[in-house]
Amino acid sequence: MALDAICRTGKCGEKVSGTISPTAWAGLGSRCQGQFSLEAMMHKTSAAQHQAAEYHGSQQTTQSCLDALVRLLATSLQIRHALLLTHDGRHGFYLDADSPEPIFIRCGFTSGYSGEGPAGLAIALHLLERFSVETDEVEVPERVLNRLDACDLRPNDLEAIEKARVVRPLRLHDYKRDGLLGRTPPPEAMRNQFSGSIPWRVLDERLVDLALLIGQDPDRAIFNAFRRLEVTVKSRCGLPGEIHGVQVFRRAFRGAGAILSWPGLAASEVEGRAQLFEAAFLAYRNPRAHREVEGGVELAYREFYIVNELFSLEREAEAKSDR
Repeated sequence: MALDAICRTGKCGEKVSGTISPTAWAGLGSRCQGQFSLEAMMHKTSAAQHQAAEYHGSQQTTQSCLDALVRLLATSLQIRHALLLTHDGRHGFYLDADSPEPIFIRCGFTSGYSGEGPAGLAIALHLLERFSVETDEVEVPERVLNRLDACDLRPNDLEAIEKARVVRPLRLHDYKRDGLLGRTPPPEAMRNQFSGSIPWRVLDERLVDLALLIGQDPDRAIFNAFRRLEVTVKSRCGLPGEIHGVQVFRRAFRGAGAILSWPGLAASEVEGRAQLFEAAFLAYRNPRAHREVEGGVELAYREFYIVNELFSLEREAEAKSDR
């Protein structure tokens, strides 16, 4: 085999190039009283034979491949085109995106029978359509899918994929229909793939600790968020202790005697923002103060988005100059 290496002990610095046998390796090792790293040199030799790529999911489970697709779709990554790679009812994905390397999802998807593999494929295709990603199907040799699952694709494999003819007539609609027969309807099936998430980019920093609490104790996270909002506004406006609840927001934002406002907005817009504070407090905080609220984590996320917006509005408000 062709190799190019230097003794890694550095004792002799002898360079080895060209074709060399294991026997010669032993001889070199004895001459320099060091050890050569066969693995490192094989890596250098074979690097050019492998296709640099991102590999996602596991061929062992359909859900891991669905989760991988959801993560990619939920980021800012722009996926331009998807190719369903098919061989004999076994499927993976090649995603053409604004990424320095091609993106592949391994072959956790199947078709041709009723089961989790076909259902997962149907959901994946529905998701790509929902996110406006144009999708086609191509037939590829079995060796390509085997190398995909081994994270060992070669440049010629990628070339073969890109030159493969698109399957006609289209089978994608059949996969979407047959995979979910008798199962959860597509809109719900797609929604179930996404867990609740915090909009970290726009999250008010005063809510970070409570955002991390939602998954463990959603009721306490939401109740404490509204209480923190009330305390924040009350303290900023210097309101007396006997003022609490909705009255805090009414005194802070509404009417001619309001303490805080948003400069540059029309009076109707200011009034609308002010009413948001009162309405949200009455609709979401008060029920949690008096009884257990059903809905769990999913409802908590929805309410958390609302209270985060109120914190943002409070931060933007300024003290009125005419007070």
